[in-house]
Amino acid sequence: MNNVDNNNLINWLKDNNAFNNNLYFKSHNGNRTTYTNKNISNNKLVVSIPLKCLIHDGLAENTQIGREFIKSDHSECNNIKLTLIVIYILSTIRDNGFYTPYYNILPDNIENFPIFWRDSTIKLLKGSNIFDIIIDRKKNFINDYNILCKCSETFKNNFSFFDFVYIRTIVGSRNFGININGIHRSAMVPLADMLNHNIPPNVNWSFNNSSNCFEMISNRSIKKNEEINDSYGNKCNSKLLTFYGFTLDNNDDN
Repeated sequence: MNNVDNNNLINWLKDNNAFNNNLYFKSHNGNRTTYTNKNISNNKLVVSIPLKCLIHDGLAENTQIGREFIKSDHSECNNIKLTLIVIYILSTIRDNGFYTPYYNILPDNIENFPIFWRDSTIKLLKGSNIFDIIIDRKKNFINDYNILCKCSETFKNNFSFFDFVYIRTIVGSRNFGININGIHRSAMVPLADMLNHNIPPNVNWSFNNSSNCFEMISNRSIKKNEEINDSYGNKCNSKLLTFYGFTLDNNDDN
């Protein structure tokens, strides 16, 4: 993510009434980190992103491919909600539309995810737990892509398997499970999905149906220039690598 894309994202969020005045970003060796520019006490709002800036599975109903997918037999799809998000993003990412400032900050290179490794490299892991996880994930992606192609000729004619896997991997590594007015949704949340993993995190998150915003609240006092972080859950390194593209040197969940 370059500074221009970074600034465009921040300005787009501010124009749409998001609250993120407490944050700034640093980049090191191509990786970005999110920091606070002031002291934040416990139980204070750190980030607030309005619903209209979120991309959730329900938005796919507004696309031709989404309607074709929903109306057809998609019961064998491994993750319907995340597939619907993929449908919406692929249907809109080539346009210069509302979400373009967010799309522009999505990573171009995600070769750190094992799903993109050469077969010869993956075979070196044979006999380990991570080998089975990677193979299962590949099979699931192939299955879901084929189901999409059967459900929608429009999708089949416009998007390759690589297109699907690229966006599906990003969605799988960045989505949040939230409740919007009593409906469980999977959602992409701009800015919030840029936080790095830590256990324990220093913010908690949820969707606030009163403010109609996704909110991150401090769960302890946070010092100025301290990194803001989220938790991706208690996962061993094989799952962190497969689903998020990194490992931890000292992982108590291994």
